[in-house]
Amino acid sequence: MSERAMKVAVIHHIGGGNLGEDVSIAAIREYISARWSHGEIACLRMLRDDLAGELSWPLSHRTLGGRVSVFSKRQGAKNKLRCLLGGQPQLLKLLQMLYRIAKKPVAAFRELNFLISSLRELRLFDVLVVSAGDQFGEAIGQHRNLRPCWKHPLHVFKWVLLAKMARVRSVLLNVGGTPQQGLQRACITAVLSMADSVGFRDQQSRELFSLRYAERRSFLLSDAAYNRNVVTAAGSQQSGRAKPVVGIAPMVMSDPTMPLDSAFLQGLAAFVMWLINNGYFVRLFCTNINVDSAGVCRMQEILKDYDLDSPALANIDRVHQWSSEELLANMSSMDYVVISRFHGVVFAHLLNKPVLAISDHRCVRNLMDNLGLSPFYLGAADSSSNDLCSAFLSMVDRGTAIKEKMATKLIGIKEELAGGLDALFPSDRRSCDAEALYAQ
Repeated sequence: MSERAMKVAVIHHIGGGNLGEDVSIAAIREYISARWSHGEIACLRMLRDDLAGELSWPLSHRTLGGRVSVFSKRQGAKNKLRCLLGGQPQLLKLLQMLYRIAKKPVAAFRELNFLISSLRELRLFDVLVVSAGDQFGEAIGQHRNLRPCWKHPLHVFKWVLLAKMARVRSVLLNVGGTPQQGLQRACITAVLSMADSVGFRDQQSRELFSLRYAERRSFLLSDAAYNRNVVTAAGSQQSGRAKPVVGIAPMVMSDPTMPLDSAFLQGLAAFVMWLINNGYFVRLFCTNINVDSAGVCRMQEILKDYDLDSPALANIDRVHQWSSEELLANMSSMDYVVISRFHGVVFAHLLNKPVLAISDHRCVRNLMDNLGLSPFYLGAADSSSNDLCSAFLSMVDRGTAIKEKMATKLIGIKEELAGGLDALFPSDRRSCDAEALYAQ
């Protein structure tokens, strides 16, 4: 076997705005760079519409190298066309019809060209690493207004298939959640059957996803984001505020104006008012900036309906983050975290912040259960503001014990993750079969 340097391709949905996935990919990239000092690591775009070219790390969505995303360019062009043809609706409708007719064959050609070029590029590598956590999501929170949920696992399927064709070892990490039905389940089944290695975040997900021929290639490994080293701030004293700071990050499940999301955000807004009236400072933020920022804006609109006076308004603010580093810096100034996304819980754990999770995602519930924090997990669909207040008060009362438990759990998770990654990506490329992991 050739002794050339190991070449690893890491797949990422570049420009998607999911800061949690950014951290996972960055952690994998940094680990492999440290493990194989003479190796080569490249981050390839998952979708053809993702930003192409070499990425700068840490990845920031503020500039992305000074380029504008493809989605933003397209939307801007459509808006300009509507303005130009605003007085000629018939011509606009004709152009829209022609666009729809031409769109599918053009998209098919572009996709085929992207797959061919990706296959050629992938042949240059030895290992393909995909963080499949966000792509194997659940029915709730799939943002159906953006794309059908089956398209998420389909993207992973395409890359694993390309890896098979290129004879490149494929490794899936951060798999968790609940198997779905229909095309989504078919895509996930195909991916798990073809992948050479599949790392599940927790035993519950491994049991639910277990397939006939996949068990021998599956193993347990905590989310790669836990491999990041972060600095914990001292809470509200560090932020210069006398009041405890509660960070709240709502999740958009479909559309902020739809009944399900609207009821969820209305309940959170009532909870915010309760916090303010009980002497807390509230800081709004989000971990998926391209999706959940709409939920934060909607919450701010709802709070305006309460006709807050100046003293009350002074106890609410919103922070923006364009990179995972900015997100972690913002969260480090918080004393308590109320969050809905999986990686939000991971970040709170890394920063040792007592966390209250409000979500209907099984992967979030599994994580809270495994951390021994199940009393502080609430379902998003059936939790009232009174439930939130009761759970929050219980969390505050047990804050010291919770932080001690989280610190102990974090040590164990980091040790387990380091050992698992060492087995999966050994320094000697000839032993890269992760047999130690499969034996679990």
